[in-house]
Amino acid sequence: MMRRQVCALCVAVLVTCASWSAIAGDKEEAKQLFDAGLKLTHLDDFAGASANFERSVALYPTQNSIFNLANCYKALQRYGDALAVIERLKRDFAGKLKPEIKEAVERQQQDIQSLVARLTLRTVPVDATIKIDGKDFGQGPTLGPLLLGPGEHEIEATRPGHRSERRSVKLVSGVERTEKFVLKVDAQPEPAQPACPYGQEITADTKGHCCFAGQVWNGKCVGVPTSCPDGHIAVPDQQRCELAACKEGMVRADDQLHCCWPGQGWSASRKQCVGVPTSCPEEYRPDSASQACVFDSFHVSADGLISADGLTVTDKKTGLVWQHDGSGTRTGCSGEDKLTCTWNEAMAYCAALTLGSLSDWRLPTKAELGSIVDRARKNPSINPIAFSTTPAEWFWTSSPHDGSSGFVWVVDFDDGDSNVNAVGNHDRVRCVR
Repeated sequence: MMRRQVCALCVAVLVTCASWSAIAGDKEEAKQLFDAGLKLTHLDDFAGASANFERSVALYPTQNSIFNLANCYKALQRYGDALAVIERLKRDFAGKLKPEIKEAVERQQQDIQSLVARLTLRTVPVDATIKIDGKDFGQGPTLGPLLLGPGEHEIEATRPGHRSERRSVKLVSGVERTEKFVLKVDAQPEPAQPACPYGQEITADTKGHCCFAGQVWNGKCVGVPTSCPDGHIAVPDQQRCELAACKEGMVRADDQLHCCWPGQGWSASRKQCVGVPTSCPEEYRPDSASQACVFDSFHVSADGLISADGLTVTDKKTGLVWQHDGSGTRTGCSGEDKLTCTWNEAMAYCAALTLGSLSDWRLPTKAELGSIVDRARKNPSINPIAFSTTPAEWFWTSSPHDGSSGFVWVVDFDDGDSNVNAVGNHDRVRCVR
């Protein structure tokens, strides 16, 4: 019954204060919010009305908007907020209050003060946090006197390392009350190990710190990672793992980790990209069977020409001439059995290469090497007639990676994917001219 009486009084006052002349800019928007608030009060929606009045006051405060905001706070039993707004109204419009508002303000202030109870809270420890009816009210050692509505209120005091205390307090209008909360120290929990970033772990060698697999702790994580988390590659010179770049035409999947064709998603259970691509790079087409982008017309198989001495393959469509051998030893290279080279060794090997009467060889670009990939094939993903000695391994290109210094693009002839690798690592070489 008390709330309905309070609300009825609020509506009556609001109706008498609804006039407002038309204004422009922020004032006009403030007026629209004010009018919307008035309509909501007629529906007893004082929470919605107060939100509109708050925004109206923020844009352009007037006597009417501030006064009606106080009335709504009162109807919502937010007595402390209502009194604070009334004090602002009296301060901001001192000597300028309209007679009908001034009289209503004094009456409203007295009415609220007769309704509220005053509660003072004291806490030990001094920095305990207080919540009243689920709302944060700050920290001790003393809070208040707080102006609250009459009736039951749930009060909770908390502090890390201490047992929280909750109690129900019944307040009476016009009565002051003090409550003290003394929190007991809780048993000290075991210190939790820090949560490691994705792909890192804590081992005996890392002395409680998070590092990648194979690293040790010596003031920092030291050593080249022996393995990296899914979607990452090792960066030897920086001794860390980093997210692998997506190959040309692919985009980062929803998990922001794996690379898929546009329109696909990553399946954690199947550990692969799923769905038919919605778009593919030039010369590729979506394939529903493999759910991938495949080469639309592999021209080496149709137009390629192997030289009589078997040393070269000529692609008549692009005009490029390729070294036929893809698996033999490479002079000047430091990989096992001289089968693989660092990037600088690969560049030097091609520059010094002579096949038959041809000597102007070089390392191919990423696009050039990608032109002989056959995505319809696996292990290796290349035409087996034109390039019969190609291992299903990574091959160097001459194309640097724009985003990482010391990294260049490589092409995997196991499945045709491309990625980046540090120039100091070892990969296969096939030269072009």
